[in-house]
Amino acid sequence: MRALGRELSTFLPSLALLAGIACGDGPGGAVGEGSSGGSTGVATTQGATTTTASTTSVTSEGGSSGATGSTADSGGSSDSGGPPPCVGDDDCPAHTVCNLETGACVCDPARTLCLEDVPAGHWLELQGTAMADVLPPQDTVPGSRAAIVTAWSGGVYDRDRNRMVVWGGGHADYAGNEVYAFDLEALAWTRLGDPSLDVGGDEASGYYPDGRPRSRHTYDYLAYVPELGAMCSMGGAGLWMSGQINVDNLDCYDFATGQWSARSPAPEGTIAGIADYDAATGRIAYVLGPQLRYLATYDVAADSWTTHGDNFTNGGLGHQLTGRVHPSARRFVAVGGATIYSWDLDVAGAVQEQALALANPPPGFDRSNPGLDYDVVLDRLVWWGGGRSLWSIDLDAMAWVEHPAAADDATVPPEPIANGTYGRFRYAVAEDLFVLVSAVEQNVFVRRL
Repeated sequence: MRALGRELSTFLPSLALLAGIACGDGPGGAVGEGSSGGSTGVATTQGATTTTASTTSVTSEGGSSGATGSTADSGGSSDSGGPPPCVGDDDCPAHTVCNLETGACVCDPARTLCLEDVPAGHWLELQGTAMADVLPPQDTVPGSRAAIVTAWSGGVYDRDRNRMVVWGGGHADYAGNEVYAFDLEALAWTRLGDPSLDVGGDEASGYYPDGRPRSRHTYDYLAYVPELGAMCSMGGAGLWMSGQINVDNLDCYDFATGQWSARSPAPEGTIAGIADYDAATGRIAYVLGPQLRYLATYDVAADSWTTHGDNFTNGGLGHQLTGRVHPSARRFVAVGGATIYSWDLDVAGAVQEQALALANPPPGFDRSNPGLDYDVVLDRLVWWGGGRSLWSIDLDAMAWVEHPAAADDATVPPEPIANGTYGRFRYAVAEDLFVLVSAVEQNVFVRRL
């Protein structure tokens, strides 16, 4: 494993930016693998302005309909969301064994190649790790369960529990709002609770009748916030089931309690987004689009928003972007559709994006919503848009740098799905490798740089 050579906490992904993305070309919405239009679809493996919303704690057994500061149960057990404790090897997936001291399933090197043993330049398909194994029964809620991933869905890396987390669906594709986590030690998926069963109610509220967020296209506006121990969704769009409503709700899923809580809403609601967290400032930021393009930041501790200017020019930036913070460069960088934009994160007032031109762009640079994340060891953003190579962004040389797969690596990762990869490609700092979730019926893939 590569030497880290710097404090991890300094350079963990930094600010959240939301950039809009349309749900298909028209009101028909998501049409892609697993999209079913609502039919029945096919559990462990200018100057800155600041606004603060007043909050009222509203907690009830059934949850609330979205009052700021309210909480709503996820529908599952209120634990950390990990796999249940094991008491023997029979409680663990086939490629793992039970650590009797910790009660956790861990990789068995006698049965499979464990993550710490993945060589540099190699991909590894983790056999027996399809999310499909932990999906709810087919007729639990309307829609296609494949759309949990395929309907413009994103995810986060839960650095405190070393897990990949995926949440998605929405529009007429899938009504379920349950969250999924892939444990990188147990090499197994867990469904963190069950979906809301009543999927009616007021779509414009952004919530189901039980008070939990409605299923939605999550695009790239999900961020893991360590202060909260939570995954936060920066607004919402493509909601079940019309998909024609955008909400400014900021909802966070607490992994320790299994509950959702509402926080101060975003300045505006928009379709799609790119999101990241800035450990240096304790803020989340976002850029709205495709019609809006200004930067806003969210102070987690103060529960308040700051807008950094306005749209500056007519039109938005499009809906093809995936964005991540480069912590040491103090930049938010968004890539997709043969474009690269950058925002200066240290400007307290108005800030406008810069269009960057880098030499030696990779094949597939024109893809929308690629995989992108910050590599702590390399101190660069790393891009994946298909194929076996990874590419890093050298902002000093203003060039792309290829990191090809090793000559003896025979594993070929799946091609990106048409609706984008978003946050389902993440750098797992605890393992010093990248993790890819491509479809519910496919295994998880990893790649060491």
